[in-house]
Amino acid sequence: MTLLETLDGLIERLRAGDIDALEGIAKDMERALAAMDPADAAALAGVRARAAEAASLLDAAGKGVRAARWRLAEIRAMGTDGGRLVTYDGKGRRAEEGASLAMMQRL
Repeated sequence: MTLLETLDGLIERLRAGDIDALEGIAKDMERALAAMDPADAAALAGVRARAAEAASLLDAAGKGVRAARWRLAEIRAMGTDGGRLVTYDGKGRRAEEGASLAMMQRL
């Protein structure tokens, strides 16, 4: 498998959200990189373009993971008893309320 094919596979899996497959792809990339001819300018240009696209997707995936971790930490901070309520208004401004806003049960 060539390095371009391996990068295409990486991009496909990133777009599909198949993070588990990345470890195997990394090993394939190492083998393909070792087999690549450094004098092939056309292949290097293609690799550079695919690598830039893969880097952009990896950056976006990292941002998504960081946002999810931040949100989970926020949820955990609310406590199991719901003692703290965090809401956002229509303009995205954060508002925190204490335990005084107990949840009402609908009858």
